[in-house]
Amino acid sequence: TPPGQPPPPLGVAIEESAESMKNRAKGRPPFEWNTQDTYTFALWSAYTDFLSWKVLNLPGIRPFALQSVLGLQPIHVTVYEMDEEEDSHQHGNNGKAQPHIRSED
Repeated sequence: TPPGQPPPPLGVAIEESAESMKNRAKGRPPFEWNTQDTYTFALWSAYTDFLSWKVLNLPGIRPFALQSVLGLQPIHVTVYEMDEEEDSHQHGNNGKAQPHIRSED
C-alpha cells in the first residue's frame, strides 16, 4: 500500500491484478519492492493449516505436523510503528522503533 493510502482490510480476500498474475506466471516479480510502501501478505493452501502448522487434505494420508518434515523452524513476527519524523531506514533494534508485539513460535 503506498504511503497515505489505507491498507486492505484484514479477513477478506486480497485480489491480485491481471497484470501481476501475468508477470508472476512469466517468472517476473509482480512489483518492485521498496521501503516506502506497506506490504500485506495472504497465505492460503488447501493442504496446509497455517494456524495449527499441519498438512491436511492429502488423499490417503492422515493430517500430520509440518514440524515432522521441516523440524523446528522459527517464525519471527515483529509489529512496530515509527513516527513520521523518524528516518524510514531505521528499523528494529538499531533504530528508534520499539516493538509492540514480538512472537517467536
